[in-house]
Amino acid sequence: MDKSNQIYYQAINSFIQQYTELNINGVVINCPYWMNKLAAGKVIRRGFANGKGSANEIKNELINRLNKLSSDAGFELTPRNLRKFARRERIGIDCSGFVFRVLDELLHLGFGNTEIKNMDNIFDGGISKTNVKRLTSSQYSMEITDIRDFKVGDMIRLCGGRHAAIVIGVNQKEILYAHSSWLSTKIQGVHTSTIQISKENKSLGEQKWEEETRSGENFGIKRFNTEKGDGVFRLKIFQ
Repeated sequence: MDKSNQIYYQAINSFIQQYTELNINGVVINCPYWMNKLAAGKVIRRGFANGKGSANEIKNELINRLNKLSSDAGFELTPRNLRKFARRERIGIDCSGFVFRVLDELLHLGFGNTEIKNMDNIFDGGISKTNVKRLTSSQYSMEITDIRDFKVGDMIRLCGGRHAAIVIGVNQKEILYAHSSWLSTKIQGVHTSTIQISKENKSLGEQKWEEETRSGENFGIKRFNTEKGDGVFRLKIFQ
């Protein structure tokens, strides 16, 4: 990892830990996943902050709602029960909301040699109006095909544009990424994983992905499909 990547990896990893280590009344969980339910382009089931909240907003909302439970509700505070409670209460963050917030933090940190310091200055409507396809569209991003050119802040588009992760560290041996996922991965909610670089002259899909799907399949083989438009994309302001 070069010096600039190392500096931003350390800073952005601390930011991401706010999501991977939510302390809810003494019990630590990774931030749950939530995505608003749509039908015909309209929201029919809305979650807290539209599934786009900050770590502190999500943490405080979970604590506030837990504190409203009656003493005879019989709720045992365990990681598993907390995740189920968050799902029932529609509290969490979706993949594009998480990527948007990490990119926004990178801008605040001065990443990318750009005068733009806020994602809202790039995307009209801000975080609530931004999804994976918009983040990785040719209007805002460019595709990076050479694995040797990947850097912190690059977005990994997956599932034919229905999911995204973000690169948080790169060196000659591996790519570190973070994302918020639900049914597509064994670990749910916000978490990190690694892609081992075994063939640097080959595409990302041909590298060794350590993450598994919920059914135990290789996540990269199952969910990264360049024929459906998947790839690695970088905001044009970072070029």
